Amino acid sequence: YSFYKYNSTSYYRAATRYKDGVQVLHTYKPLGKKIPIFESPGYAWLIGFLWKTTESLKYYDIQIIQMLLFAFSCLLLYLSVSLIFDNKQKALYAVLAVPLFFPLMFLNINPIRDAFCFYGVVMLLYLITMTLFSKLSNKEIFCGGLFVAFCQWMRPTVFGSLGVVSGFIVLYFLFFNQKKLLKSILLLSLLWGANIIGFWIPWTLFNKQVHGRYFISPSGRLLLTSLGYTGPNKINPQCSDTQNGLYCDLCMSTHTIKRFKINTNIVPPGSLDFEDKIKDAFWEWFYKDPMFWFKGLFWRLKKVLFLDMTWSITHGWNWQYYNTFERYTDKLKAAYSFGWYGLLEFLFRRWYVRAIMFFGYLGALFLLYEKQYFFLGVLISLVAGGVSPAILSHPEHRYLTPFYFIYPLLGGYGLYILINKLLIAIICKKRIES
Repeated sequence: YSFYKYNSTSYYRAATRYKDGVQVLHTYKPLGKKIPIFESPGYAWLIGFLWKTTESLKYYDIQIIQMLLFAFSCLLLYLSVSLIFDNKQKALYAVLAVPLFFPLMFLNINPIRDAFCFYGVVMLLYLITMTLFSKLSNKEIFCGGLFVAFCQWMRPTVFGSLGVVSGFIVLYFLFFNQKKLLKSILLLSLLWGANIIGFWIPWTLFNKQVHGRYFISPSGRLLLTSLGYTGPNKINPQCSDTQNGLYCDLCMSTHTIKRFKINTNIVPPGSLDFEDKIKDAFWEWFYKDPMFWFKGLFWRLKKVLFLDMTWSITHGWNWQYYNTFERYTDKLKAAYSFGWYGLLEFLFRRWYVRAIMFFGYLGALFLLYEKQYFFLGVLISLVAGGVSPAILSHPEHRYLTPFYFIYPLLGGYGLYILINKLLIAIICKKRIES
């Protein structure tokens, strides 16, 4: 709203709230509060620009844009997969499964910036496959790279995908297909050039102007949060949430403020000085018991690979209530106490997503059997780069969901293979009998 009303790109100039998706205006005195470093301003600027265009002051503007981008991304997915599989029917099965991944659909139709990770990673996949196995001009590659940089402004974790997949591509073609090595290096040069021009240069200049440093990140908050995921929490036993291995950012930060007597009026949360303070707190606690952190790291790895993912962006109070029961039948009864929707929500949270992940792993095995090493490696690299911050800090669902399109994509492919093998077996049996 500050960008829409006052063209403010670095400070909050107004206090606002929403009701039923509509902006409720206030007559508060302009606040002039500096944007905290844990907020990526790109999404706010995008919504502000849309409001300048439509004057609607509603979230519908960005929701429509995201739905169109989702459809566009699925089209790019289809073009990429059909090129790799050289089979349009097989590619269609794989891509049609992506909209059936409800957590991704739920995330996409809400005004949440994390959905842009999906668009950016799919564009990277498209540019890689079309350049290396078909033909794209340098201009098209560069423009696609600028779109990736645009998505990076919404959620910078897209850059992790670019970094990891770049390393994989260079190593793969260096050792297994040197004929395409120069072509891959040209592709990556254009992508990195577009990323530097479209994101890194303006981002560092913005940081220097607003925060006084070229490179900033909420690293202290992220590191500190990584200590709050496996109970019992020896650092802050009063934080009851960590007993269930749940997200505990606010609790840990509050404890740190008390522990180190931080004056939040002088060192407010979201400032660089505050981040430096809690980063020092993390290292003090880490050196006291490093294994406590590594225990949490392995727990997060397990959480990322075998996830009870919700449809929403948070765990939800109902989910915490279910988990207070040890027996599975008691969990079902607890879920049903919220009605049929509560029971269905429980079953879908626990089994629907797990079933998709299972078929995704099965599809990956089929790709290995068909020796599609490069395509599988690119997919894994894109996902690994995107979720690595969540592994190092906290696996919040909205951070993981955009990159988990790999599961329905591979799951749809795996189902296609299974169905075809089943049909072939039935046909062969009938022929033998006849």
